[in-house]
Amino acid sequence: MALLTRTTKAGPDPVSLLYCPQIPDLIAGEDLDVAAPCYIKSADGKVYMSNATAVNEAAEFAGFTARAAKAGQPITLVGLGARFQYGSSLTPGSVYYLAATAGRLDTVVTVGDTEGVAMAINSTDILVIRAHPLDRESAPLSALNGSHVDEVANDQTTPGIPVIIPIAVAGGAAGNKDVVITQKVRVIDAWAQHTGGAGEANDTIQVLNGANAITDAMSWAGADNVIVRAGTIDDANSAVAAAGTLRVTTVDADAGADVGAGIVYVLAIPVA
Repeated sequence: MALLTRTTKAGPDPVSLLYCPQIPDLIAGEDLDVAAPCYIKSADGKVYMSNATAVNEAAEFAGFTARAAKAGQPITLVGLGARFQYGSSLTPGSVYYLAATAGRLDTVVTVGDTEGVAMAINSTDILVIRAHPLDRESAPLSALNGSHVDEVANDQTTPGIPVIIPIAVAGGAAGNKDVVITQKVRVIDAWAQHTGGAGEANDTIQVLNGANAITDAMSWAGADNVIVRAGTIDDANSAVAAAGTLRVTTVDADAGADVGAGIVYVLAIPVA
């Protein structure tokens, strides 16, 4: 993290405010700094300072504050094209990202923001370069991935988008294959495909959340190209936290022969 220093003189260029999109008549849900990137919380419709610690609602972006505000006060957010005096010794053309510190900007990509929201246009001023509200689908198609997918809540009226996590398992000695995921997800299905020849009798393959089983132990004894599916999903372990370990474990039940190679496909939905 390289937090961008915001000067005490930070504030908007009034001319740019005549032309940029604005969201008026909002209410601050917390004390808001001037020139702070913010989002609108779905739970209460109020404005909070963006925080890109994780890929979640807090890492969304609706606009910058044109002034400071206390919790409960009215506030207007300004968006694409707004110009702010912000720092000093800025490098023109540099892109800045939502920071893991609420209401601040970072000089490097953060977990919750890989796109950037502002760009330096001279040594002191920045320009808002992202349209409001944050559109996770606004990234170029070549860069579209699971980090752009919104969380899916139970009973929400807008359909959610699932994500897939493929995990390659090498043939040979049985053991664990771990993948540390960046976004919190809930596993909803899993299946495995043999890709390196047939499996051995009684061998199994299983998906875990760290050391805790998510799926049942699936048979890994089939022929090459055969697909096996999870028969059960343990809801107590199916939610894998951001920076959590998604593990695939193979077991060589006949103790001597190797297990077969393959790919495990874990289907999940991003969750809060």
